[in-house]
Amino acid sequence: MFPSSYYLRELIDAYSLQKGFSLKPTVEMTTLETMLLMVEKGIGATVLPFTYLQHMNNPHIKVVQLTDPTPMRSLGIMYRKDKFMCAATKVFIDEIKNNQSSLQIKQEAN
Repeated sequence: MFPSSYYLRELIDAYSLQKGFSLKPTVEMTTLETMLLMVEKGIGATVLPFTYLQHMNNPHIKVVQLTDPTPMRSLGIMYRKDKFMCAATKVFIDEIKNNQSSLQIKQEAN
């Protein structure tokens, strides 16, 4: 698992408590890639964002999606409003808005 100071770990811990149990990780790591490598080698299991795992094509790893309820986290886009925004950045932001129906995009007026 991630260290307890990571936001994703806090989210996972809160989810498990909501379901009536607590996780007791044996090993804490700071990168997704290292966790996946450990799982691939048969050294334990982990909980990672489904969006990271859904396109993974690794026959050695079984992905199980958490449901009822599915853990969620809030994401945001920040940029300097007083600076020039290139076309690539505008396209990137538009793609996020158009392709992530599960995201609730709130544009701040400030």
